[in-house]
Amino acid sequence: ALRSYFRRVFTILQKLESAASPGKTETPNSVKKLRKEIITRRDIIRDASRSGGEFVKYYSENGFRKVVPYHYIFTAFCKRRWVNCKLLDILDKEFNFDEMDVIVQRILSGQIKVNGDKVPLDYILRDSDLLEHNVHRHELPILDKPIDVVHEDENMLVVNKPPSMPIHPCGQYHHNTLVKILYNEMGMKNLRVIHRLDRMTSGLVLIGKTYDAAMKISCQISDREVVKFYIAEVEGHFKGSIEEVHGTEEESDAPKPVIVDQPLGRLCNKMGLNAVMPESEGGKPSKTSFVPLLWKKPQKEVGPGSTIVLARLYTGRTHQVRVHLQYLGFPIVDDPLYNSYDWGETKGALGKYREPRSELITALATSRNRSAYLKAAVIYGNGTSENQATHTSNFTEDGNKSSDESAHDSVTDTSANTDEISPPPAKMRRLSGIRYYDESTVDAETLTLLKAAHDPDCPDCNRRFAEPKMSNLVLRLHAYRYSGAEWSYSAPLPDWALESIKSEELEARIEKLLPIL
Repeated sequence: ALRSYFRRVFTILQKLESAASPGKTETPNSVKKLRKEIITRRDIIRDASRSGGEFVKYYSENGFRKVVPYHYIFTAFCKRRWVNCKLLDILDKEFNFDEMDVIVQRILSGQIKVNGDKVPLDYILRDSDLLEHNVHRHELPILDKPIDVVHEDENMLVVNKPPSMPIHPCGQYHHNTLVKILYNEMGMKNLRVIHRLDRMTSGLVLIGKTYDAAMKISCQISDREVVKFYIAEVEGHFKGSIEEVHGTEEESDAPKPVIVDQPLGRLCNKMGLNAVMPESEGGKPSKTSFVPLLWKKPQKEVGPGSTIVLARLYTGRTHQVRVHLQYLGFPIVDDPLYNSYDWGETKGALGKYREPRSELITALATSRNRSAYLKAAVIYGNGTSENQATHTSNFTEDGNKSSDESAHDSVTDTSANTDEISPPPAKMRRLSGIRYYDESTVDAETLTLLKAAHDPDCPDCNRRFAEPKMSNLVLRLHAYRYSGAEWSYSAPLPDWALESIKSEELEARIEKLLPIL
């Protein structure tokens, strides 16, 4: 978006120069108009960032860290693929809305504007357009766990990120993110995150306090000079060599590393999914090696149990460990994306995916639809949700709408006749007496803030959601150690890895097996 912005500014400056040159027909008024356009665009971005998103307070409820709701203005320049498309269609396909009714009402009310002005429902987007969306923002909760500092000096900050916490603002997370919590609670600003972890993944995050420090480590990672070790818990009895993994050899006492070098590519941009993919189709070289640490027998003597494995990443592709373990037929326990029969009868083992790929993407999107999650998670006046057993069905890791463009809910085109706009959903009318907060679970000070933040025109203020379940918060994948030529940092082991073994014993096994990877 910034590149597009500066490109447009450069074009305007060229017009200014042309207008000021001798012999040109442009009048002084046209020059003033161009200058005003520059100021307007700059001020829109500046004012949008300042007028919304001011932090109020974190509060703890039922073991979750939550944020008091606040007003916020989202801004986005028109992307090239949106040009000549209806605003209504783009908002439905690419943005985080539950229902078409919500989009329509917000355009009509002026909560959604283009270039600072209200627009009709049939507005067609142009290349220079700036979209604004004024929302009353309800962030998704995360686990109320501390950010442990592993190392800190004048140049570097290394932390152990808890699961469920995104690193940067994204989707329905802004203040409930690593960088914002470090700023809001510890006053740390101008931090430069050197690498990223998925929201549900825990473990080491390296952060530069200075540009030079961040660039130094970042270059080492890019040049493959940093050794990265992760820990994961996978379904089944993961043994040793690739032959043992697929049952063609007897189990040996000494574990052998399993090396996976299958290229990985993007399966679906909308959902952020990767898959094993030939380089001819866009796959990038990827390599991970695995070795078993501990087999956890099944609790009910049924099934293969699970295995704690140690992984070394030679490359750093998105979801690399998760996809390579899926390829081996040992997906991570409860992985909401890659441990599913939506991928096919073998859950995608050996790259055998459901065909055609469009059908695979549709299946994955349908079972992880955020709208279904929200509808089922609404709590009624009697304290129960619509479907208490399945109220937290899976959705994408950043809280975004997870349906692909080819699988989004069909809606009636309401742009032609604004007199036939549907009323608010019946469920919303039934729940009009419900508030988003529970007075019995927060202290008096927090309750006062929550009541003050209530917006009667905000749909989310007038309904309450059941808490997310752990399978949507914690992925059994942990960034354990990052080592360079002159430095090495290790994170404490996660709770799920210590359910049947002491920390000292597991650490000893790790140190013993590190050299073979």
